[in-house]
Amino acid sequence: MPKLLINLFFLILQGMGVLTAKKMHQSVWSDQRVLQRLAEEYIIISLYVDERTALPIDEQYVSDFGGKQRKIKSVGANGVIFKHVIMALTHSPITSCSTMMK
Repeated sequence: MPKLLINLFFLILQGMGVLTAKKMHQSVWSDQRVLQRLAEEYIIISLYVDERTALPIDEQYVSDFGGKQRKIKSVGANGVIFKHVIMALTHSPITSCSTMMK
């Protein structure tokens, strides 16, 4: 029987051109104590919601999240949809829990 592991993950939603993301990098992520604690206690997931890299054709899709159909063609657009889904499910973009099988 596989052993069920529960790992906390820290989801970072950021944009390369977003001022608050730059401030976080300068004042929080640069603190080695913060980085060490996150690395030891969490799985860190970083989504760049303004990343323009195209998704491979076979990974592109049409989303109808929010009642509006939209063709998802880039990594950033996919991150935006993921962000909205996570926020809708958890009502919080900060903390969630991931379950993995070992």
